[in-house]
Amino acid sequence: MPHVKYVTESREEAGRWLPRATQTIQGTEAMAPFFMSVASPSNHWLFLSSLGSLTAGRQSIARSLFPYRTVDSIHDSAGRVGGRTLVRRVADGALWEPFTERSAGLAGVTRSISRSAWGTWVTLCERRTDFGLEVRQTWTTSHERGVLRFAEFEAIGDQSVDVDIVDGVIDLLPASVDPDMQARLSSLVTAYRMAESVDGLAIYTLGSIPLDRAAPNEALLGTTAWSTARGTMLLSENQLDAFRRGEAVSEESRSRGVRGALLIARPLRLKPGETEASGMALEVHQAADDVERTLAWRRAEPDL
Repeated sequence: MPHVKYVTESREEAGRWLPRATQTIQGTEAMAPFFMSVASPSNHWLFLSSLGSLTAGRQSIARSLFPYRTVDSIHDSAGRVGGRTLVRRVADGALWEPFTERSAGLAGVTRSISRSAWGTWVTLCERRTDFGLEVRQTWTTSHERGVLRFAEFEAIGDQSVDVDIVDGVIDLLPASVDPDMQARLSSLVTAYRMAESVDGLAIYTLGSIPLDRAAPNEALLGTTAWSTARGTMLLSENQLDAFRRGEAVSEESRSRGVRGALLIARPLRLKPGETEASGMALEVHQAADDVERTLAWRRAEPDL
């Protein structure tokens, strides 16, 4: 049965985004989904389902990173919006997709959720004993860098872990898409979506702002995303089925007419007890000069 466990940790050496006091709920795979918020010292808002799907943005719902939906819709979009992870075991090609319905109810799969006592970050954890691996994703915010997602992979058994992974976020919205546009013109929004990679920075825009009449309406703002992980960058979900089949995936420098994503495919080799971590920064409402500042900052300080 699920139970609540309160722990106190001193993990400030792992980064300023981790305060000391942590509250943990173990056994969430046996619980009905519930809703959480992440507090921000800046102007962010972030609402998260215990299943892993979320919506987030800055200032107002007109500046959303992910589609702004009702609570039940966010629960139902688990595995389709927000963080996305696929793990393929090299030895036999077995597939594991944490934080989705594909892994719910599998033998040896357990889940837990940790949250800072201040409410400034939430960590979703899923472990699978036959893979000997624990996957954690943490959501928090930074005034300078936007919404942050940290991913950690830890070998929990007494054997080394040899897997290939795809990890990142999916259904990132381009700038200038408000909830009314999502509701009325969703097909046009998808058709007009564009993404490109510039020096490792993914930029998501609209070809033009959709209207229900013939008139020019140029889109001048974009959403940006970048990752500290090194591997093959994917800007869409188009190659996920190929990965599931055991095929290699190739770099995507551009995408059009599909939902935006930032996914990094790479091999993962861990010794028992070893952990690999990476970070991702997502920002909304970025003009050309904002993009140039982000690129300059990344060249000077490439890690979060």
